[in-house]
Amino acid sequence: MYEVPEGFEVPVFHGPLRPRLSLGAPRDFTFAMFALGTLGVVWKLWALVPLVLILQLGAIWGTRQDEKWFAKVCRVVWYKRYYKA
Repeated sequence: MYEVPEGFEVPVFHGPLRPRLSLGAPRDFTFAMFALGTLGVVWKLWALVPLVLILQLGAIWGTRQDEKWFAKVCRVVWYKRYYKA
């Protein structure tokens, strides 16, 4: 393609650029699901446990499709449609 002059190459470490994951999903989402599952067990709402598992599996699938899906969803949720004048 093109020749890079000597001394102008820098190694790039991708670790700091990638999102932090816990159990294959974004850390914030996994923590929220863990908290929701814990509340379901403490309050004896056993229907929350399968829901949490399904949501976590969906988050893992979404992370495999696009690593930054959670940040995009958060931006859409907090986006203001209009501002008061």
